[in-house]
Amino acid sequence: MKQVFIMVLLGLACWIQLPAQGLFSNIHGNPEDNFPTAIKAFGDGLYVSGYRIIGGAEYGTFTKFDLATGNFVWTRFVELQSRLVDFEYDAANDEFLVIGYSYPFSASFDNRSILLKIDDSGNQVFSRLFNQPGRDLFERIVLHPNPINPNFPYYISGVKNATTTPSSDDVVVLYNIDAAGTVNWAREYAYSANPTDDEFQRGLIAYTNNSLILTGNVTNNDGMLVQVSGLDGSVINSVRIALPLDINNGKLLPNNMLALVGEDYSNVIHDGFVLLLNANLSVVARYRFDNILSFKDIWLDQFNRLYTVGKTKTTPTGINYPVIHRLLYSGIALFTITVDWSKYIDETGPSEYYINFAACNMSVTPSYDRIFYADSRMENGADPTPSGFGGQDLLVGSFDLDLTTACAIDIPSPTSLFGLQQFNEIVSSKSFTEPNPATPPILQPFPTGTNVFCEQAPCECDFVWKPTNNCWEMEFTATCTPAQGGVYTYAWDFDGTGPLPPQVVNVGAPTHTIAHQFPCGGGTFTISLQVTQPNGTICNLMHQVTVPATCCGQASGSLTCHPGDPYKYDFTITVTDPPNTTGCGYTLTSAYPLSNVVYGAGTITGCVSVTDPVPLNLGFTLVSNCVCIANGLPVPCTQQLSLPTKCCKEIYVPGVEVCEDDATLDVPIQVLNGAVLNNITKVEWFILPKPSGGCPASYWGGVPYQSDWGSTLKPLHLLPAFMNGDYCVYAVVMLNDGPCTQIFSNIAMVQFCAPTTCSLTIAGPTVFCYSGTPIVPGLLTAAFNVPANACTLPLLQWINPDGSPGPSGGSTYQPTVGLVMSDPANDCYEDFVYTLDVTDACGTHSCQLTVRLHSDNGPDGTLTIRPPDAPPLCPGQSVILDYMPECADDPPGWTWYSSTTGPPPPAQIPGAGTSNTVYYTNNLNQTTWFMVEKMNGPGVCPNDQVHLKVDVRDPLAITNFQAEPVPVCDPTGVQMTVDFKPLPPDPTCSVTVEWYKDGNLVGVTSPPASSPSSFTYTPLPPLSIEGNYYCIIKNDCCDERDTSQVVVIDPPCFAEIIGPCFMCNTTPVMLSMIIYNLPPTTNCTYQWTTVVGGNIISPANQMSITVDGWGYYCCTATCTDINNNVCTKTQCFNLAQCFFDASGCHRTVDIDDPVKEPVQVLVFPNPTTGTVTLEIGPEPLRNGQVRVVDFSGRLLFYEKIPPGQDNPVFSLAALPSGLYFIQVLEDGVPVWVGKVVRSR
Repeated sequence: MKQVFIMVLLGLACWIQLPAQGLFSNIHGNPEDNFPTAIKAFGDGLYVSGYRIIGGAEYGTFTKFDLATGNFVWTRFVELQSRLVDFEYDAANDEFLVIGYSYPFSASFDNRSILLKIDDSGNQVFSRLFNQPGRDLFERIVLHPNPINPNFPYYISGVKNATTTPSSDDVVVLYNIDAAGTVNWAREYAYSANPTDDEFQRGLIAYTNNSLILTGNVTNNDGMLVQVSGLDGSVINSVRIALPLDINNGKLLPNNMLALVGEDYSNVIHDGFVLLLNANLSVVARYRFDNILSFKDIWLDQFNRLYTVGKTKTTPTGINYPVIHRLLYSGIALFTITVDWSKYIDETGPSEYYINFAACNMSVTPSYDRIFYADSRMENGADPTPSGFGGQDLLVGSFDLDLTTACAIDIPSPTSLFGLQQFNEIVSSKSFTEPNPATPPILQPFPTGTNVFCEQAPCECDFVWKPTNNCWEMEFTATCTPAQGGVYTYAWDFDGTGPLPPQVVNVGAPTHTIAHQFPCGGGTFTISLQVTQPNGTICNLMHQVTVPATCCGQASGSLTCHPGDPYKYDFTITVTDPPNTTGCGYTLTSAYPLSNVVYGAGTITGCVSVTDPVPLNLGFTLVSNCVCIANGLPVPCTQQLSLPTKCCKEIYVPGVEVCEDDATLDVPIQVLNGAVLNNITKVEWFILPKPSGGCPASYWGGVPYQSDWGSTLKPLHLLPAFMNGDYCVYAVVMLNDGPCTQIFSNIAMVQFCAPTTCSLTIAGPTVFCYSGTPIVPGLLTAAFNVPANACTLPLLQWINPDGSPGPSGGSTYQPTVGLVMSDPANDCYEDFVYTLDVTDACGTHSCQLTVRLHSDNGPDGTLTIRPPDAPPLCPGQSVILDYMPECADDPPGWTWYSSTTGPPPPAQIPGAGTSNTVYYTNNLNQTTWFMVEKMNGPGVCPNDQVHLKVDVRDPLAITNFQAEPVPVCDPTGVQMTVDFKPLPPDPTCSVTVEWYKDGNLVGVTSPPASSPSSFTYTPLPPLSIEGNYYCIIKNDCCDERDTSQVVVIDPPCFAEIIGPCFMCNTTPVMLSMIIYNLPPTTNCTYQWTTVVGGNIISPANQMSITVDGWGYYCCTATCTDINNNVCTKTQCFNLAQCFFDASGCHRTVDIDDPVKEPVQVLVFPNPTTGTVTLEIGPEPLRNGQVRVVDFSGRLLFYEKIPPGQDNPVFSLAALPSGLYFIQVLEDGVPVWVGKVVRSR
């Protein structure tokens, strides 16, 4: 309700600032037919949407009239066959969003929906055509007063087809747009599976919680309401009314009620209807208007009165008039709707001047104190002063809320109740994407004429009426405005054509009040009043006044609290019958549940139930049905009784016995009988030292001991340690809980007492050694200290160590269950506590006795090597030992032992102390065992020992080294082999072997090397294998190294043929095959041959032969060592032929045969950091190459020497530092070998 009032006040505030709204009624038109679809007032204008028929085609129109005078301002029509059906205002830009659809709208035509924006001068801001599937239309647009998204406050309802083929199967759509026409989202809905024909787009209502209500009908023509979210259009709730109803629209009322109007198809000739729904969307009032075909809209003024308009079915003239209704509604759970008045607008005369009324529209809002009305009507031509234009013209008017105009004609509008059923239904919805809208043709102005309609000034007087407190009496008040000076004559006629003469009163005031009592039983009476004003103007007024048939007797009553239930009252109501009646019967009802109602002679008793919050008054409805003695007519009466409630809620403060030494005590407040105290504001506590005769029976008042503001029941907070004696207390609760404003508790007593204390002893020891056998301790005995003011009735309870209860009440206890340690392997000891609980008002006080079991198998402690050292150690390494004692005696003590022969250590370490937890060892060269021994417990268990073995590695040492050429008789390299220890090798310690020749590193066996390890060194030519060979071994755990002895390798064996350079004539010569450096135990065989022809020269196996001819001779020696390794060496010898003559022995040579000198090479710089230069002589090479190799013979570099180049330059920058061999070749044959050093 608060929100409603705020809205009304805001509405009034806005109304105060609105431009003046005149009272006018004009006919607007031209030769074409004009029809309105909506009329609304905004700012300084009154705006009408509609359509005009030009040449048989419809064109949408939008027109502005001056709000103060009704004068025509401008009109615009769409250059597209169309209807404009609704619009909303964009106040920020003073513009209008107008919707409609292209025409014709039929099941066989694919039309489009229209969205226009027009400014207040009639200019087009934008225009959009929405081409939805099949036929489609926009029907309603609303500006939500409380949008969930303030940037998108507008919503448009309409329909489209499910497919692109036009049909009569409609699907409801809803758009959310902003003031610029931008679509935020679009959603479609279906109550039943396709094909569907839902039409609940007819009405669109801005509803509570940012939501909206769609109204209309579904496929089977039942009425439908669908509540959707303003955020995304999703369905919140939907209600189907099981009658063929078109629910055309509605209005949100105070208390979140809803008024709906529309057309009921239940009868052949349809009926207009009005429904009222509560906040749960349940129908609470339903009325058919028996002479109205349909209602399109319903409106609400600032006085919560409803307005609607609909065409009549039948009238005496046979014309279907558009009748404007003002409706009143009232009720609590169920509501009634009454017609305050119903009128139509037409000129009065000897005949009906206007016929063929169509398209009636109106609007009423709390913001304007006016009825804005528009319809289409055609003049019949009989009017002597015609105001029309020959076609369907527009009547546009602004009237007061009573429709005071000479052309307003009263017409009865009977109503009847009707039954209905409503069901909650499921409506599906889904989002859809609208195609990009097209732009329709622009708006064009259109001329319109204006004539004043019904120029007769309305009467300046009127009267109102209301019932008095007397049976069948009404009070009438006449008022004339503006006031004139002089005498007014009021002639009241209360019985129409009856015998009573008018009551004539002359007063000097423009207002007059008179009361009149009507016959017993009441009824409907025609009341006439003729007012003659001081200026002579006569106003004839006539109203039908309904005098209630009710007449009530006197009724009074009272409420008393129902025992034991704060939410029930016993009531007694005393009644007296109305005067001049007989045979009265009574029925009592209430919005609150009644029970045990008894109707007695003149009294009604019973019980009424309430809930929180309990109201200050309970309303009762007393219905009496009596008979009028004078005429026998029934005299019903319904009167309301309001009986004040009493406070029936009670509180209770319990008596408390409290310990005198307690620091604090909170005395609580208990609420009795399940009551709930609401809106507590204050709690006051009153205390009094207890008199010798006990606590008083009445409240003593005075200054409260404790006063707490707040909404909770604050307890009484006492400090017993600082108080003496006993106290009397009570509480007073201040609250705003309906009839309960102050509640007093009972008077309770707080008593202070002292606790009883105790001590325990045991028969036997309290310390044991536990080795796995349960131990049962001796008898436990309690001793008590009882003070003079001891608390009453102490309770004794023995508690076993495991928490289980022992015996109750006794002062001795002999345990029977043996004690067992829970984790003897990990715990040094375990305490088992026996407890005696003494419980009294001071709480529970305990005395305890502890039995301790020391574990014989508990932790012995730890003995570790302090990091980062860890075994195995390197020989000669020292470490720090850390001892962490566990389960040590008090005071703690222990002894250190060591041994190098194995556990257990037999010798005590001198100087290690008996309490040192750290021991620094000397250098350890072999594995050593350590032990620490300590006492376990106070001598009840054997001593504990902890052991540690410290492993020391064996030293690294070479046990054998060998180097020998391979193969033996014709070696190409040297194989070196080393054996070392320890064996087997330690997997945690890797060994590296470095191999050396003549002090140069020639190879590495990467870790982990195993024993024995071998490496074969193979030099590249012209290097030879002779030299000094040895190895070095290293490990990576202890930085140990050892060097082997040096093995000397002699040069390898080679063969040579010894003989003279030439032979003279045919003198025989001896050739001998010599093998140098031949290893011992090696045997050779020889075979001589000639080069030319390959003839074998005998005898075989001779080291020397004698030949008598010159030529080339070769010898092949096959040598075998003791291991049967075979190698073959071949040498050839060129024996030249010389001739002996007088000049001596000589040979003939060819002077053209060149003799080539040997190649000489100089390398510089050497060592080099990158590039080297080769100086080649005595002449450049024709086809030279250079190669660089390492000690192992790997080719690292190869490049051709440019022809004729005697100083070629090469880069060795890519090679690491080291010694390398350079080979110079010509035609692939080595001609020179040297060394070069690459340095950094």
